[in-house]
Amino acid sequence: MKFEEKFNSFYPTLVAISKRYSAGTGIPVEEFISSLSEEFFKKFNNFNPDKKDNFTAYMRVILTQRATRVANRQERKFYDSIMYIEDGKKDKDGKTQELDFPSEWDLEEHVISLQTKKTDADKRELINALIEKSDSVTKLIVNEYLKSSDAPSPTGIGRKLGIHHQTVIRKLKYLSRNFSEREFGEIDDFLVV
Repeated sequence: MKFEEKFNSFYPTLVAISKRYSAGTGIPVEEFISSLSEEFFKKFNNFNPDKKDNFTAYMRVILTQRATRVANRQERKFYDSIMYIEDGKKDKDGKTQELDFPSEWDLEEHVISLQTKKTDADKRELINALIEKSDSVTKLIVNEYLKSSDAPSPTGIGRKLGIHHQTVIRKLKYLSRNFSEREFGEIDDFLVV
């Protein structure tokens, strides 16, 4: 079984999977084609005809899983945040005129605010990532904090859970060590109301 022959025969299926996922996500088709081609190359050598008899079914499952992972990556957030501007108005000669923006509108500030603005979903995602590897007491503390309508004190949380307020403070400090600016971005972006 030669790689080039199999790849060329399977390429139309690879492109079809790429187009289907691209249409649903807004990520360019080329991004999917590149990732799926790389996955095809990696998994081609792992295919064992003795164990698996249907190469097409095997590859289709592998490539669909890879397309799903590409669609769920951080890249999706980038493509979702792109603001498309129409071509502009054309005059009678077919030349494009300038777009009408308010004079106080600043494109650079707008783009920066779109990239740094954190939504409630981003905040929930951060909290889930931070408490993922935590113990059950820390999870209870965070859940109690989130349930409260006002900002509860460590003493108030400790009373509700039946633990000492110093334990609450220690657990929250330990939880804060899980935060990485490299992984999650600046903490100030999450704190802005």
